[in-house]
Amino acid sequence: MNYYDLYLFKEISKTKLVEELENRALMTCGNIFIFGDTVGKPGDITYDLKSIQATTHSLFFDFGSSSIVLHDPIGIVVNEYVIGIKFASKVEWNWCNEHQLLYTNENERLEGNTNNDKHVFKIDKNKPAFLYSTW
Repeated sequence: MNYYDLYLFKEISKTKLVEELENRALMTCGNIFIFGDTVGKPGDITYDLKSIQATTHSLFFDFGSSSIVLHDPIGIVVNEYVIGIKFASKVEWNWCNEHQLLYTNENERLEGNTNNDKHVFKIDKNKPAFLYSTW
């Protein structure tokens, strides 16, 4: 699936996303992309979605050894293989309780920061803020 296919799906609310995922088996063995950026090569590292929570202004995804928080998510879509979020003002990706990737998307400017010197950001503001895809 290409990221632009997200625009073919009907958007849902944060609450509806949580409800829909609670009513079926959680997705497993997926890849994560944040504004097109990922850790490792797609397929080399996979993630199993353990839980999802919504608050007034954010979504929290728990993948066991890693977690992602999306602030002010807009354009949420889901099907049996994909969870996509078209926009977020900030995305925090934490793993192993020591590494963090931080993506900020404000005032038409997308930036990435990390405490992991080995990560090279490959971000694109035209790609979804969050894409979790399984096969």
